[in-house]
Amino acid sequence: MEGALSVKIIVTGSTGLIGSALVRSLTAEGHEVTRLVRGEVPTAGKGDGTRVVQWDPAKIIVDAAKLEGHTAVVHLGGENVAKGRWTPEKKARIRDSRVEGTRLLAETLISLAQP
Repeated sequence: MEGALSVKIIVTGSTGLIGSALVRSLTAEGHEVTRLVRGEVPTAGKGDGTRVVQWDPAKIIVDAAKLEGHTAVVHLGGENVAKGRWTPEKKARIRDSRVEGTRLLAETLISLAQP
């Protein structure tokens, strides 16, 4: 990425099909990637040059200080839409996971001194 600008980017959903491909592409281009992940830090992400920050939108947990100074956010996180039947409960989880994640991201970023 010679001569190009390196950008600090937050990615949610980085362990999914699209998110993992996006993270590989961004890091290959020389960008600084911070991956927001739920639960245990995935071993697939260790040593890939990214920064991993745990969060839990359902419990409203995120370390806001670790998101300071980023230039962009790509929000791909949420309930897996390809896994399982779309029962009424599944549809509610899909909707809620996106609403809760988006709300937590927005509220956290607004609170930062340098979002």
